[in-house]
Amino acid sequence: MLVLFAAAALALSGPTGPENSARYALELSVVRGGVTTVSTRSVVVEDGHAMISIVDSERAFEMTAALNTVQGDGNSEQLALSLSVTDGDAEAVEPSLIFDRGETTRVQIGDEDPTGRMVEGFTLNITPVSAPAQPTR
Repeated sequence: MLVLFAAAALALSGPTGPENSARYALELSVVRGGVTTVSTRSVVVEDGHAMISIVDSERAFEMTAALNTVQGDGNSEQLALSLSVTDGDAEAVEPSLIFDRGETTRVQIGDEDPTGRMVEGFTLNITPVSAPAQPTR
């Protein structure tokens, strides 16, 4: 197994409480030769940040993510996810995407074969997390 170390940390900020926030699982996977070599997962909440560190047998990856409501008319059903992913000493890759609240999204960054299959790079899956049931009174 190529996994040497994988860690995920969750950092929350902002005034939004967990009962009112959108929560999303972030799964970061490193792909080499068309095969996922290591994967880790964290959670980010609306108006919050997440940090993921992952190391395989060749390189270290650091990812920070910020999830915010899209600014506009105040009743937005869209969220903006801003990422910064570094691969060792390489220049950071900083994609941003906007998606509908509750939507599952996937980001692939790296080299693909002619069929669109990732062969070298990383993938990030963003999946809504159901809030725990609140007790009734």
